[in-house]
Formats: sequence, structure tokens, C-alpha cells
Amino acid sequence: MITEQPRAQRRAIERRMFARYELNGDIRCELDIAGSLFPFLVDDISLTGMRLRSPEARLYRLIRVGEGIRIQAASDEDARFLRGVQAQVIWSAGSEDWVVIGVAFAGPLSMTPEVLGFLQRNKTSMRSFDQPGSGAEH
Repeated sequence: MITEQPRAQRRAIERRMFARYELNGDIRCELDIAGSLFPFLVDDISLTGMRLRSPEARLYRLIRVGEGIRIQAASDEDARFLRGVQAQVIWSAGSEDWVVIGVAFAGPLSMTPEVLGFLQRNKTSMRSFDQPGSGAEH
């Protein structure tokens, strides 16, 4: 007999193929959204996507789920592999003071020595994270 898990338990199960690495905003990047550049902080990253936040709450009205974006710059030289990466917004959340978005890269990052070194230097791996709106996407 198959039983359904309670919703709270389902959310706690990590469904991603790749571990996420918590950066807590230590890396800044600029995203090209609808032809304009906006600054974001990277909260976490995996080989397939990342969670970003910005204090520019007005962005919440501009960002659309499904919209394509391009990462134009990264503040940390170690994260230069992010420059030029294409991604898609898969969820967003916001308030009057901030906006948070989850993006999926157009393709998984290649496990180059540069990427591997970056992930090893940021070893705080997250196996589960309870972010509303997040799912198996990134």
C-alpha cells in the first residue's frame, strides 16, 4: 500500500540531483533582465542553478517566471565562470524590501577545475533547504 507523505515532510526531502553550496551573499553578480543590468547577491549555487536576492523590491514586479536572463558579471574573480551564463527564472518571492529569485542554468555547469575549485572553497553544502517556491528545479 502506498501512503502519501504529509506536505511538511515532502518539503524537507532534497530532490535535487546536485548539492547546493551556501554562499550567503558573498558573491555579487549583475543580471541582464529585459535589457537592463541589476545587482544581485548569490545565496546558494549548484551545478544547475542558484538562488539570488536583491534589495531592489521593484524588481519583483519586473521579473517573470519563465523569463530568460544572462549573468553579466560576478564580483569574485573565482566566480568568473558565471559570466555570460544563460538562465531562466523558475520562481520568485518578494516583499516591500527585497526580491529573491531561483534560476536554472540553460545547461549544467561543466565540472571544470575552475568550478570544482570554487565549490571546494565554498564547502558549506546544503542538502535540504526550506525555501517557499523552491523545488527540484535548481
